[in-house]
Amino acid sequence: EFTPTAAPTEIKKVDNSTRCPVTGKKLKVKDLISVKMDVADQKLLDQGGGKGVFCCAVSKNPIVFQQALLLKPSGVVILESVWKDIVSKEMKCP
Repeated sequence: EFTPTAAPTEIKKVDNSTRCPVTGKKLKVKDLISVKMDVADQKLLDQGGGKGVFCCAVSKNPIVFQQALLLKPSGVVILESVWKDIVSKEMKCP
């Protein structure tokens, strides 16, 4: 009377690999980049985070809603406005 009547279904294997969100390709360890984030407010970071915890490596302005860029050779994070004003002219990491 309480026997299920549904037909058994085949369960698919779960993909355990980490994939790139843009291309969908599998990520390898050599593809990863170490990121050097500058902390703007250590007290806020110790409390678990919040808006404006991290700052630009050049201007020291907090990164809240601005577009931020990662400089691949050095691993530092800067604001896009700083990149346009300073870095893109000389193409050297500050």
